[in-house]
Amino acid sequence: MFVTIDLQTLTDALSNHMPSVLRWCGAAAKRLRHFDVAVTGKTSGSPTSDALTLADLIVQELLVAALRDCDPIFRRCRIEGEEYTGDMEHFAKESEYTIALDPIDGTKHYRDKTRNGYAVMLNVQTEETVVYSLVYIPETGPHGTWVEACGERIVCGEDDPTRPAEEVLRSIPPVDP
Repeated sequence: MFVTIDLQTLTDALSNHMPSVLRWCGAAAKRLRHFDVAVTGKTSGSPTSDALTLADLIVQELLVAALRDCDPIFRRCRIEGEEYTGDMEHFAKESEYTIALDPIDGTKHYRDKTRNGYAVMLNVQTEETVVYSLVYIPETGPHGTWVEACGERIVCGEDDPTRPAEEVLRSIPPVDP
């Protein structure tokens, strides 16, 4: 049996801690892309998703470490990553919430340098639905682009590296549905 987690407390903690981490991860991914970072051996059976880079492994390692260290509430959630790297064993085996990581969404295009729309993604989901999503797209816009969805509030806008990432996200007006 798992301990109940207050969703508002969880999403507040994610919104306060993780934007700066995703920005750091995006900067690392953007820099690593200048090198040959392809890693062989990923075989899921789908050629469109069988791409792996050192950036996937490093970015996920950073995300998992930040989630482990930033707030104890994160360790009360299950964690799923695209790869198995990082201290994932420090997270709950059972929980109503799962933190799902995609360190480099769009790895094949990232690796092949065919598009710049790759992203660092963090989602929180239940068995039924996604309840929180934070996405940083490092090479879209002059300094990257943010997407955050929490409940009915969805924001999408350009990053401003002269300000803390959390402040930038709070200043982006919500999308009008």
